[in-house]
Amino acid sequence: MQLFKPGNSDTSETHDIPTARPVAAIIGGVAWSMTMAVIIAIPSPAPAGDLANCTLSDPAAEVGDEDAAALYDCLSDALQEQLAVLEAGDKIDGPSWLLSDLPEARAFLSWESVTRSPYISATHGERYVVNLADPAAMPTYSRFEEGGPMPVGGILGKPSFTISDKGQAKPGPLFLMEKAEEGAFPDTGDWIYTAIKPSGALMGRTGAENSGGMQFCADCHMGIGAETDSMTYLPEEYRIGN
Repeated sequence: MQLFKPGNSDTSETHDIPTARPVAAIIGGVAWSMTMAVIIAIPSPAPAGDLANCTLSDPAAEVGDEDAAALYDCLSDALQEQLAVLEAGDKIDGPSWLLSDLPEARAFLSWESVTRSPYISATHGERYVVNLADPAAMPTYSRFEEGGPMPVGGILGKPSFTISDKGQAKPGPLFLMEKAEEGAFPDTGDWIYTAIKPSGALMGRTGAENSGGMQFCADCHMGIGAETDSMTYLPEEYRIGN
């Protein structure tokens, strides 16, 4: 291969460049060779708040409280990342509770927990759950059986998840219950029950979509929590402070 010598007006003077060694050029960020073109595929970065990253290091081992807590912390961190994206006006890849139209589906991330670590709840489909309370509910709920009736407007939340055979945390429904005005919903003890699917779609809500399906939640809470304003509490060994 021959190239003209720079700076020489006599275009007849040339210099040989050995062709045994390929000449590479950078074109549009891709390395091309005169003898072979090679395209290097650069993987796209994982989307912000990728819940799929929340996985146990040893899926075959027995899941302990610390493992469940680590998975929930991972989910919470990922959801916080998703929330930051949404608040910046951008979109996130689902599924996510945050895609719900209900403000509680995002607000619950800032609520306080009364749970030392996630525990398996038989009344919530054998899923791991964490008990949360919004600022209006926390003073009452944090006292557990000694707290008395819930004030109107107080909201309780139970985000849930399961753990797959591969050790991956899989979000379940987000369960919510809000205390309504006296006489507003006598069949539910004046509580508004809501369940949000992992996709963000509404599973049901008292007085709204699939209200009848939420009656099961009300019946369970009124039965177990007949003396505690329909509130049911987590096992004592999982309560913060115990």
